[in-house]
Amino acid sequence: MTGDSHNDISGVHLGRGGTAQSHYKDQVRRIAPATLHDRGRELAELARFCTAPAVPSPYQWWQAPAWAGKSALLATFVLHPPPGVRVVSFFITARFADQNDRGAFLSVVVEQLADLLRQPLPQVSGPTVETHLLGMFRQATHDCASRGQRLVLVVDGLDEDRGSDTHSIAALLPEDPEPGMRIIVAGRPHPPIPEDVSDHHPLRDPAVVRVLDRSPQAAVERRGAERALKRLLGGDDRDKALLGLVVAAGGGLSAADLAQLISPSGDVQPWEVADHLRTVAGRAFSSRLSTDGGDPESALYILAHEELQVGAVKFLGPKRLGELRDQVCRWADSQDWSADTPDYLVRGYFRLLQAIDDLPRMVALATDLNRQNWLRDRTGGDAVALSQIASCRETVLDADEPDLLTAVCLAMHHDRLTERNRHVPGDLPGIFAKLGRLARADALARCLTDRTQRDVALLTVARAALAADDVERAVDLVAAIEDTYFRDSGLIELSTAKARRAGAPVARATEEVMTFSGVRARRAARPRPPDRSDTPEDLDERLASANAIADRRQRSSALYELVRLALRLGEFDGAIAIVAMCEDRVYRKVGRQVVVSALVGKGELDRAEELARTADCTSDQVELLAMVARRAVESDARRTAAIASRVESLARSDDDPVTRSSALAEAVRMFVAAGEFGRAEALLSDITIAESRVSALVAIMQGDSSRASEFIEAATSALELITNGFWRDRASVQLCEGLAAVGRLRLAADVAHKIGEAYEKKKAFRAVVAAALATGDIPTATGYANEIEDVSARADLVTDVAVRCVKSGRMEDAERLAENALRLAGSVTDSGAAYDRIATLVGEIALFAESDLVVALEERLSATAGFWHASAVTVLSWHLEAKSRRLEPRDQAMVDKDDVARAVAHDTGRAALLAAAILNPFDRASALTTVAKAIATSGDIGRAEAVATRIDMPFHRQAALLAIVEAAAPTDIREARVLANLITCADLRAMALAALIKADSDLAGELIGQFEPLADMAGQPRRQMSILIALADATAAAGDVDRAEDLVRQIDPAACSLADEDRLITAIGQVAARHVLGGRYERAGDLMASLPNPRNEDRARAAAAREVAAAGLVDQARVIAVDIHNARTRRWALRDIPSVAAAAGHVDAAEPVARALTDRWQADAMIALARTVARLGDLDRAERLARSASDRSEDVVTALLGIAEFAPGRVRRLLATTLRLGHWSRSVRELTRMDPALVAAVTEEYLGLLDGHNPSASAHRIG
Repeated sequence: MTGDSHNDISGVHLGRGGTAQSHYKDQVRRIAPATLHDRGRELAELARFCTAPAVPSPYQWWQAPAWAGKSALLATFVLHPPPGVRVVSFFITARFADQNDRGAFLSVVVEQLADLLRQPLPQVSGPTVETHLLGMFRQATHDCASRGQRLVLVVDGLDEDRGSDTHSIAALLPEDPEPGMRIIVAGRPHPPIPEDVSDHHPLRDPAVVRVLDRSPQAAVERRGAERALKRLLGGDDRDKALLGLVVAAGGGLSAADLAQLISPSGDVQPWEVADHLRTVAGRAFSSRLSTDGGDPESALYILAHEELQVGAVKFLGPKRLGELRDQVCRWADSQDWSADTPDYLVRGYFRLLQAIDDLPRMVALATDLNRQNWLRDRTGGDAVALSQIASCRETVLDADEPDLLTAVCLAMHHDRLTERNRHVPGDLPGIFAKLGRLARADALARCLTDRTQRDVALLTVARAALAADDVERAVDLVAAIEDTYFRDSGLIELSTAKARRAGAPVARATEEVMTFSGVRARRAARPRPPDRSDTPEDLDERLASANAIADRRQRSSALYELVRLALRLGEFDGAIAIVAMCEDRVYRKVGRQVVVSALVGKGELDRAEELARTADCTSDQVELLAMVARRAVESDARRTAAIASRVESLARSDDDPVTRSSALAEAVRMFVAAGEFGRAEALLSDITIAESRVSALVAIMQGDSSRASEFIEAATSALELITNGFWRDRASVQLCEGLAAVGRLRLAADVAHKIGEAYEKKKAFRAVVAAALATGDIPTATGYANEIEDVSARADLVTDVAVRCVKSGRMEDAERLAENALRLAGSVTDSGAAYDRIATLVGEIALFAESDLVVALEERLSATAGFWHASAVTVLSWHLEAKSRRLEPRDQAMVDKDDVARAVAHDTGRAALLAAAILNPFDRASALTTVAKAIATSGDIGRAEAVATRIDMPFHRQAALLAIVEAAAPTDIREARVLANLITCADLRAMALAALIKADSDLAGELIGQFEPLADMAGQPRRQMSILIALADATAAAGDVDRAEDLVRQIDPAACSLADEDRLITAIGQVAARHVLGGRYERAGDLMASLPNPRNEDRARAAAAREVAAAGLVDQARVIAVDIHNARTRRWALRDIPSVAAAAGHVDAAEPVARALTDRWQADAMIALARTVARLGDLDRAERLARSASDRSEDVVTALLGIAEFAPGRVRRLLATTLRLGHWSRSVRELTRMDPALVAAVTEEYLGLLDGHNPSASAHRIG
């Protein structure tokens, strides 16, 4: 097993935002002594080495024989480094399973560096992770330096590296570390430095060696441990069994676990084992407390030193050690994942399986649904389960022949756990924190997917941790906050009020986090003077600049920003004047809104109302006047009534019934707020739109409680008149909110049940629950929360009730409800996403698999009950007959153009069969034309021609032939000419002739003369214009650029059809490109600038850039593209240049241009370039380009899938990478092309997972 697959070694927690959270220090605590004796001098030397501004070498190598106390010294140093030192460490040890080789080192150190850098755990493996490690060392060193800190790497036990001399940990240590980084290693003088460490590596410099004197305390410990081990080796069967089981398990078994293992019948009690290990063999073992508590029976046992482990392993021998490991595995297999399942089954057992390369058991353990739920309850989140699934997947994918079925199944489980965390209510971590369950609150907060929710939760839990004096947890939580505002809030609390209460230790604990955030600098800095752009004197200058912008919408956008600036400066008159300058209605509207809001906030209601009355339309005026009325009602009901009268007048003057009814409903609300119920009720008869009538009735119902029943009945009747589902749902929510406000909760819930849209239904039920909570009736609120059908919404509402319980001190109820909410959130399945994936899976199978496989899958799924299976059968039954190769006439109506479009990208043969089966003759001809063009583009001219001859609509057949001519001309001009002669449609033939001349300019003299007769034949002006454009194209290709320019200048783009306009602009761009290639840059610019529409000029420049790139002049092409005014068109042109140049054979020139782009445009260019290079046959280069397409794994997946169809010999390895980096569903199509039966098995596995069944396919596959 390769070590770099072991992602669970450090117990890393992956936050839901993707940021790694390492807990490797917990491992170090197991190594460090409770008290370090007589090592003050050595600790001081280590501190000086780490903090000195300059040192002779960045390395220190502490050497000593076994039992000298090396690990104790370095573990103490790692846990208590000097101020300003950030330590990343790795302790090579055989006592802990799978922590003694290169792969374990990479996994642990990369996790710690990702944590330090606040980055996601990199999705890399194999040689790539080694390169990535060096880059992370560099980043971390610079990051620490920017905070006034130093990065120190500590590696203990170099001599215990179990890797070979050609794959050592020592060789991974930087030969030339970044300035400022320090590296401390420890080990015995022998064995010698591994062979793969270079001759110039600092480890080969004797000057870096420090000889560590033996610790007297370590000698005492050694003698006692060896005596205890000898007693065990020479003891009775129980002694030998206890020793063997601890050694075989790799550490981490408790007394209760050992009692079960040596006596399954229960004859031996845990206290007996604990007492025996403590008294008889106490020196041979060390222990740590489990998560269950501090009693002796919950302590977890390991051997006290590496030498003891080595000696015990030798004594036991391979055969006995294997028998004991089998015993541990059988005991683990028998667990039922109940609450009393041993701690060893959290991580220890999985590490043992990794160490012995038992992949089938690893996969079975990681994908056991019951265990996943148990881990969530035990650890407070899914981090451990996700990490172990990732470890299995890496191991599977790193194989020479990756088992893709198992990899996909593991990915499904990973995604299931990831997706269920998306539904965890944001308030739950805070509730658990207030209940004192900090570990669970911590894990839940880190698992939240929404960044703002996660940051708020982390801050809430940090405050609770500090209140409980858990300083280290509080600091870790604050450091995990991404948003600067929230993080600084936490840091200020840690370093001020909380620090004073708890004393100096808190201030020291927050020191490095404070430095990291830069909060100290911000707090200490003097108040920043306002920028020049924030002064009134600058407003006029910026206003002039804004008014100079030519584009109306962009000008209005700039003016809107100046409105906001004027308001910040208190320039209300200026803001109002600038609003009037906005020509774009949208910006003018939002500008008025912010000004009216500001005036209302200042209490200047007269000016606010005056500005509101200048709005462009009735609805805008009503909206703004409502803002004024809401503020006025607080102190002046008469003014509110007056505004209501104004709104009523506006409504009656508007002819649109929807606008009129909406405005009248707003007037009703204003009259109700003013206490004039009679005037409000009088307007009801004039409200003709049912949605507005419901809104108005709800307002009166809430205002006049004495007649609530009457208005409830009227509102319910009005609701029944709404036929549009969207508006009915929105009106229903308003009715629910009104009913809840007047105490009619049962009726409100009944209305809520009828709402169709999930968000609106949740909003309605939330109003009902809130109304119940307002009365303090927790049971009733809980009952209504549990009524909503959507499980995710139910979890949110139950959390609302739990929050209220916490506030009212009902902690037992709060804990019960919080646990229920968490359980509900964990059971959520995204129905829409699941159905989409089912459709993708079975659709691909039905489209590309043989009929017998499709039928077999349908029969198996039909025989299984369950919603998801029924959904799959529905999709399959739709596809089955229509997608089989033997289409019956009665089934042909099931096939349409969309099916063909979907198939053509993956299997043009099947696409042609489907296209031919379409009954509608026009759709059939169109579909066959699409297929013929696709086949021709791929280079198979003969097949394309065969498909084209099956098209029975003449124009479509000739359009297909044109596409074939354009594809064939560059490589087979004779065949292209034969096909061109079959085209009789005048404009299509002209285009074919142009394609021939572009492929071979020597043909111009022979063919140019045919254009004029074709124009005469065309008759219609539109067709004649098409021929003229084709002639210009051909003339430019023939080298007569002047005539080509004259031709294109004769054509008015405004008179062209859309298709001809595109071709004309392309032709102008190509003529301009010919000028550029001839050095006539000014003429090229003048020609493109002659287009009256700036958008078309930009499109012509883009076409010219592509043409120049195809000639190999990529730098000049880039210059043309950079001059494009429209940002999006400019980026598109820059993106296309590399792939166009590569397609013409200029790959070396194309790659630097692609890499010079930024952001998404670079990724898109690299993806297109990789695909082009793959099509040209250079698969090695294509794969290298694809793998370096972007820093985003999604882009790399897109690029690799893009080249997979051109690389059948390496498709399995490419898919292994895409499965590692991207969502499994993205690889389904290529998986189906490779092995439809595999995807059928994947489908069954996915359906079983959705139904909550434990996996089967992956276990069978591996086994």
